[in-house]
Amino acid sequence: MSNEPIGIAQILAKLKVKASIPTINRDLLELKSANFILSQGKGPGTKYTVNFRGLIHAKINTEKYFETDADGRKIIEKYNPSVFDMLRDARLFTPAELTRLNTLTNTHKKKIAATSAARYKKEFERLLIELSMEVITDRGQHLQFA
Repeated sequence: MSNEPIGIAQILAKLKVKASIPTINRDLLELKSANFILSQGKGPGTKYTVNFRGLIHAKINTEKYFETDADGRKIIEKYNPSVFDMLRDARLFTPAELTRLNTLTNTHKKKIAATSAARYKKEFERLLIELSMEVITDRGQHLQFA
């Protein structure tokens, strides 16, 4: 996904369906209100970019992604330490998902508290071996954790 500033005319040209400029403007306003995009400029010259929250929630075509050799993919060249601050504010989960995650976390904590240190270590080693085997079998390209 490219994140270069783009205007309404360019958006219309990229769409696979017909849409009017007022419809595009309404959709862009909705995306901006939901804090998925940023706008630069005013009037007909306004350009739009996807912000971090929009990038986090963007759909990824994994088949297309893996068609490109790993060396040919666009990557971020260096570590961004502020990514955790951005993720904290990104609202990755719905309230229902958060409730479910918290329930599962509490259940896990109770099970761990009742597990001996030796048993915990053994299960952790088993998990590491399983994950290592997945990486070896799939060469790290399509990890399957079923």
